[in-house]
This record gives sequence, structure tokens and C-alpha cells, in this order.
Amino acid sequence: MKHKARVPASSVARNTPNEECDKPNVPSSKRRGEVVELAFLYKAVSLGFGVAKPYGDSECYDFIVDSSRDSGAPDWRGDSHGPEPGGRLWRVQVKSGSFLCRGAYHISAAHATTRRRKEPYTPAQIDFLVVDIVPHDAWYIIPVREFAPRRYLSFFPQNRDSNGRYEHFREAWYLMHCTEEAT
Repeated sequence: MKHKARVPASSVARNTPNEECDKPNVPSSKRRGEVVELAFLYKAVSLGFGVAKPYGDSECYDFIVDSSRDSGAPDWRGDSHGPEPGGRLWRVQVKSGSFLCRGAYHISAAHATTRRRKEPYTPAQIDFLVVDIVPHDAWYIIPVREFAPRRYLSFFPQNRDSNGRYEHFREAWYLMHCTEEAT
């Protein structure tokens, strides 16, 4: 009976260029971002929003969210009448936080520039920053004018009586249903 030689796992060649992705429960930050974007997509669509993803990664926003609502009333063909008038398209950037640091979850409200610098988001670039604090499944829907020109935001969903600056935006999905500019 022949015995196969055991090869230590550390000496096995990796098939992927990103070894971090192969480690269980330690996905890369890019992979975590992709998962949170999928969670946002599911949440927004389940709340009745239309959602589109721009082609490529060149925009400062991740999604375009349509706040129009389908009336559901059938027309002469049996189809619905379509979106109610007065809807709005919003440019939405999605961020997430998973790690508690000094009592808060910290989020970067900035984007990389061509000069490899981090610049804060402006109202000319996005309409909303949507933040998911993953361990608490807490979503914050924040109009850009409420935090710009700050580059770093802190969240405290673990504190029930938190008076954090952005706590009143927790689960504020209704802000994207407003037809007026969110401020």
C-alpha cells in the first residue's frame, strides 16, 4: 500500500493573485465593498426604488437611484401605468464599516483623485452617501450637504442612546423618496 506524501498547505501554490481573498472570513476590502453594494441593491429594490449601476468605476457614485414609484394601476394593455410623476434620480455612493475603533465605526467620505489624494465628496459629485455598519445591519442615508466637506465620519449604532451627528439619518430611506432636493 503506497502512501501519498502530504504537502504542507503553506507550500501549495496559490491560483489567485490576491491571497487575502483565499483566507476564510478575511475578504479583501474590494470584496467587502462588492458585498455591501449587493446588500444595498437588495435593500433599495425591496423598498421600491429603481436602481442602476453606471458602467465602469470612473464616477464618484456607485448607483443611480430612481425615486419614482410604480402606481401599479393597469393601463389598457394590462400593464401598470409606470412611475408616478415627480420622481428623481439620485447619485448614491455606498460605504461600509465593519470595525469598531475607539468606540466608533469610522467611514471615509472621500474619493481618490488622479493625484492619488483623498478629496471629500461634494454636492456636484453625489447626492447621498449611504453607509452600512455591517455588524449592526444599520443603514444611514445621508444627504451630501449634511457632511461635506468632511472627509471622515463616525457612527455609533451600538449605543442605543447615541447623540451621534448622523444618528437621525439611520434608516432614513424616505429622504430618497422626496421629490425636493434632499438637504
